[in-house]
Amino acid sequence: MTNGGRVNSWTCINFAKNVQDNLARGFCHELAQMCQISGMGKELDLPIVILPDNDGSLYGDQKQICETGLGLVSQCYLTKHVFRMSKQYLANVGGRDTVLVDALSRHIPLVSDRPTIIFGADITHPHPGEDSSPSIAVVVASQD
Repeated sequence: MTNGGRVNSWTCINFAKNVQDNLARGFCHELAQMCQISGMGKELDLPIVILPDNDGSLYGDQKQICETGLGLVSQCYLTKHVFRMSKQYLANVGGRDTVLVDALSRHIPLVSDRPTIIFGADITHPHPGEDSSPSIAVVVASQD
């Protein structure tokens, strides 16, 4: 369990024309419940954004508006995940979102004049039961 941030207000934004409003509301409600069960603690406004499966430019535009224009962190989900919503998927992303909110609620100390390297990492696993695909891990670094 993570001591994450508490979401003060949830907003569900649906850009997918093929996702009906009641399905989008249901997805956002279930996701919000799973995140709260996962332990979100500090106040934050969190837009949940449902995007069409094939529109990468909308993702970038939405992130730029929310994060730089409004100062809000947002979480994006593809239409295919809304239609295939399962408790397992919600538990996975709910836990991930809780960790994300916790990380965002902490202040990263200012990097000093000394040489510094910052690492980031991510891992992607194949779908359950898909034995032919490997897990993929990525590490990036930036040295100043």
